[in-house]
Amino acid sequence: MIVNLHRLGPPLVVICWMVAMLLNAQDLPEGDGKAITKRMCSSCHPLTTVTGKKASKDQWGIIVDRMVVLGAKGTDEEVEIVIDYLAANFGPKK
Repeated sequence: MIVNLHRLGPPLVVICWMVAMLLNAQDLPEGDGKAITKRMCSSCHPLTTVTGKKASKDQWGIIVDRMVVLGAKGTDEEVEIVIDYLAANFGPKK
């Protein structure tokens, strides 16, 4: 069976967009640092990039430091708050 992709194109694009919006709508757990984490991380990628990862505090420190080098905006204090928040909510045992 041959599928006419030109006919499927627009509806398929809409479906993919809707799925992406639903995945991005996932919110972060409540806690100190939620707003800063959301601001710093979601400016470059969907929150599912964060919520789908489990890492230790040291590992989160490396990841967040790398994101700052790549352009994430935050003060040194905010970076530490984000690392603590991520380790508390997305650590290896969560």
